[in-house]
Formats: sequence, C-alpha cells, structure tokens
Amino acid sequence: MSRSTTHTWLAACGLLLILLACGLPTPAPAPQPFPEQLNTNSTPQLLEGTPRRLPAVEIAPFAPYTTLTSNELIGQPIYQPTLTAVRNPAALPILTDEERAQLEQNGFLVHTATSADPWAPLNRTFAAGEPVFISSDLVLLATAAVHQHSWQQAQNQYLYSQLQAFSLDMVDRMQRRWEISMADLDAAAEESDTSVLEATVGAAWRNWAYFSTAAKLLDPSYTPDPLVAEMVESELALTELGGEFVSPLLGDVVNYSSFQTADSEYEQALRWYKQMGISLDAVSTDVFAHGYQVRLLLEEINPAWEGLFTTHTFFAGNRASPLTQWAAIAALTTDDPIDILILTANELPLPIFYLLPPPQAADSPILNGLTYNRVGTYTGSTSGELPPTAAETAVGPVRLYSSPLDLPAVMGSAEALAALEAAGDTAYTGFEGQFAGLRSRYVNLNSETSYGEGWFYALQPLLTPTSGQRPLYAQSAAWHTHQLQTWQSGWLLNRVNIATPDQRPAYEPFPRAPLVIEPQPELYGRLAAQTRQLLMGLGERGLLSQPNADELLALETLLYQLQALSRKQAAGLALTEQEQQWLNALPNTLHSWTAHITLPQTSVLSTNAATNEQMTISITGAKPLYVLTLVEGRLAIATGITFDFAATQP
Repeated sequence: MSRSTTHTWLAACGLLLILLACGLPTPAPAPQPFPEQLNTNSTPQLLEGTPRRLPAVEIAPFAPYTTLTSNELIGQPIYQPTLTAVRNPAALPILTDEERAQLEQNGFLVHTATSADPWAPLNRTFAAGEPVFISSDLVLLATAAVHQHSWQQAQNQYLYSQLQAFSLDMVDRMQRRWEISMADLDAAAEESDTSVLEATVGAAWRNWAYFSTAAKLLDPSYTPDPLVAEMVESELALTELGGEFVSPLLGDVVNYSSFQTADSEYEQALRWYKQMGISLDAVSTDVFAHGYQVRLLLEEINPAWEGLFTTHTFFAGNRASPLTQWAAIAALTTDDPIDILILTANELPLPIFYLLPPPQAADSPILNGLTYNRVGTYTGSTSGELPPTAAETAVGPVRLYSSPLDLPAVMGSAEALAALEAAGDTAYTGFEGQFAGLRSRYVNLNSETSYGEGWFYALQPLLTPTSGQRPLYAQSAAWHTHQLQTWQSGWLLNRVNIATPDQRPAYEPFPRAPLVIEPQPELYGRLAAQTRQLLMGLGERGLLSQPNADELLALETLLYQLQALSRKQAAGLALTEQEQQWLNALPNTLHSWTAHITLPQTSVLSTNAATNEQMTISITGAKPLYVLTLVEGRLAIATGITFDFAATQP
C-alpha cells in the first residue's frame, strides 16, 4: 500500500455509515469481511521464524496471606452430655424421644424449625437470658458480608474513576502514537519499505477507537474524536442491540448479549475490557494487524494497568493468560519481527490479549471439569433411577450437572467423595482421572492471587476430621457431617451478594447473656488473615476509604478475639475482665454486619443448555442449633444457628 492509498484507509470508517444506513448487522455464525484497514485476505498469512521460549512466571500477588497466631486447641474439660444434668432444660423446645436421644448421643442437635431471619432463634435466646452459641455459620456470614462490602465500595468509590482515567489516558497515548506514525509515514521516501509504518498507523487507529469506545461506555457524555467516532458508534450500537455479530473493530465474532445485563456504565466498560480481546491466533486472517495492536499496547500501556489487572484477577478470577505472561512476551520480542511476537503468543493456551481478565470463579474449573464432555457417559446401571448428576442425551446418560459435593470432595473431604460414590455420581467414563487431576491442582490453593481460593483455604479446617482436643459435641461423626454442611454454606456465601449496606439502621443491643464460641480457631485465624490481606491490598492500591478500612480492621480484630477466646473456653480456662468485655461485644458487632440479610440465598450451579433446566444450591433458612456444653463450669444448653444447605435438581 502506497502512502497516498494509506491515507484513504481512514475513509473506511465511512463503510460503517453505509452498513448502519442499511440497518444493523444481522447475526453471523462466522466472521464477515473486515473494514479496509485490516487484512482482507481470505486465507491466513504465513508466519516466519521460531517462537521465543516462554519462561515460567508467577501470577502477580494481590497481597500477602499470613496467619499470625497458633491455631491449635489446648485441651478440653471432661463432662458427660446428659440432659438430666443441664442447668437450663427450659431452653429446649418440645423434643421427640428420637431428638432427645440424638442430642445426648451427639452432644448437639439441629432442630427442624427454619427462619428467614438468621438472628430469629438467637433473639429469643437473648431475651430469655439463656446461653448463646456463636457458631461458625454466623462468623462466616459476617465475614463474607464485610469482605463483599469492601470490594463493592472499592469499585463504586475508586475503581470507576481509576478505570476512567486509564481509558482517557490510553485514548491520548494512542492518538499521539497515530499522529507520530502518520508523520513518519509522510516523511518516508517513496521507494522505501513502509509496511511496518503502515501497520503501526493502523494499529494505533484501532487502539484509539478501542479505548474511545470504553471511554464512551464509562461516560455517555464523552465525545470521541471525529476520526474514530463512526467506529465507536458502530460498536456501541451492537452493545445496545445484543446478540452475536462480527465486531467491526476486531473482525471476530463477538456475543454482545452480556452488555444487556450490565447495570451501570462501569459494568458496561468492564465487559468491554474483559470480553473484547485481541486474538493472536496464528490461523486468523487478521493476525498481523492484531499483532501490531498488541505490540503497540504493550509499548504504550499506562502504568495503572497492572494494578487494575491484578485487582480484577484477584477478585473475579482470570480464565486467560496472566499479565506476567504478556509482560514476558513483550520483553522477549522487543527487537523481533512481528511474526516472532505472534508465534510466541501462540505458545500460550489462549493466545488472546485482554485489557482486563475475563472472569472465572474459583470453583469453575471443578464444576466444569467434572461434567460432560470432560467426563464421559454413565457407566452404572440404567435399569433404575439415574444419579442426580446424570441426564439423558443422544449418546446416552452423561454427567450433565455438577454436584454440590464435587467441590468439597476435590478439596479433600472423604465424606463428600463417599457420598458421591454412593449416589453413583462418580460412575462415568474418565471421572477418576479427571478428579485426580483436579485434586492435584487444588492441593495448594493460591491464596495470594485469588480471593476465591483464599476463601476455600479458610474453609479447609471444616473438612478435617474432628480431634480429641475438641469438646465432646465436636468429636462425633455427626458433627463432622455438620461441618461439611457449614463448608457448603460458606462456599455459597461467596457466590451470592450479601454485602453489608453502606447505611445501617441502629438496633437495640442484645441483653447480656452467657456466650460460648464454636471452637474453630484455625478457621478464625485464616479468615483474619484474609481480612488483613484485603486491608493491605486495597489500601496499597488506593481503593480503601477510611470507614471501610476501619470496618475491615474491626473484623480482623474480632476474628482474632474469636480465635483466642474459643481456645480458652475449650480448655475450660477463665477469661480476664477485658476478654469478657470482648466476648460481650461480639453479638452486637456481628449483628450490625448481618442484620440486613434474609434467607433463602440461591445460586445456579449447572444449566442444561438444551432444556434450560437448572440445578441450584441454596441456604434455605436458619435453624436452631442446640449444643450440650459447659457454660461457666456447668453443663447447659447453648442455642446457636446453623444454615440449612440444599440443592434442587431438574
């Protein structure tokens, strides 16, 4: 292309006006011819050279995850859990003989009554002045609510403006690069090879339009430069229409439907950055144009990009290549021809460059990895009822649905795995190998780079067998089953929105009552460590207001208090006056963070694409938890709450 014809490619934007005048594009199953400024060949161009060898890189950490104190219990007093010896038998509702037997045998009982208000059973207990059991369910509820609030506030108060500043700065950088490249092209001798300059001009213009579109999504009043405005408007028209179309800017088929569910300008822009990746797939006809785009982006990227990318990776996950891989590619291929950059990028599992990470929940690899077609057809008996995970298809019964026991089984719960086997939910071709691979992957959870995996790491103590160092009620097999359900409830809390609201009404403080803390010191220590991680990571990135910092600090302090006090109570040691003051303040603090929450809370686990039928998991309500334990040296009934976790299948 000569210099005179190079200038004419800018007029290609006019083609978009013609397209729009004829009506919006219709859904396309395959890419359509791209505007002139991109490669319009129908076959891929050959790449020359040898890719650079990618070094092993680590995902950039968000902040350290470090527990600070001992988590071990230090022994427990001996007592006999008999109802005839309790000091407050009136704390119990009317029980059947079977329920009374269960309570004496196991040392605890989950009652059948269910409440939409998690605090309802405790309100009655406080009013009566009876002993209250602070359960790990309640602690997990409060921790999840405060953590979610800190992330929501970081986005609402800071990340929106940071993303807007980043977008506008990148618009300016790409416009300047386009102007410089155009000037260099004009100054080049007629007989010289200007192919690289021409490609750089095109890349700068497309990146200019890319960031201008993001800026317009963030702020509808923003006015793009006339040289890119038509391209911006054509992309915006598709985000408003939804559906599957060829992106005028990228030349790839894109499903714009996700833009329809974005509830704010900020969410619209996030979906643009997380969905509109630049493909360097070697078989693409536009790969050279895209290669120059990516090279230019890596050269000109705003320093704030790393912080934005790392933060979103930590909270929302990343199903694409990590930021550190692209930084390595940029460093390795700085002086290489564009072919080498493209070939090196194709060494990645997914050679697509995203400005922000396409999200992937921490549990997705497990939920997706144990369903069809990663595992095959059902190998069990088909004469009776199929297992809950199975569905009939043209190839026979397959594992179409995930099980709510898949995750804890992969995380190491022998009880969960045994339940899967008993239900026939492991009787599928290839299940054993796939399960072993996932188990190996999740043995070491990436707590410093993934909030979701850090949450799973915190929950791990709930999957460990009970030890002799715990109170009698916590040593039974039934308690271990109870802990598994608490683990599942904790998992669900990370899949639903229960964030503590900004404005909280004042509540009457609870009357003074004896308090017993569930002895889960390792759980509390890990939750405290993750809370400190949020304080550090959000604070270092300028994403934490003083009220939110104070809230996280209060939560961290409370969790370490729970850890220390539960250890002393389990050992039968007397509390100091200050420790008793801490203990008395716990319920009101927990209540202030969670009083807004109502049940049920539900999340979709699996969907049958053919029928749109769904398997869901829910916390259906809060149930009273009655525990036989020592309170101030005497055997008593302490009342707590536990969540009723359930799965519904098609």
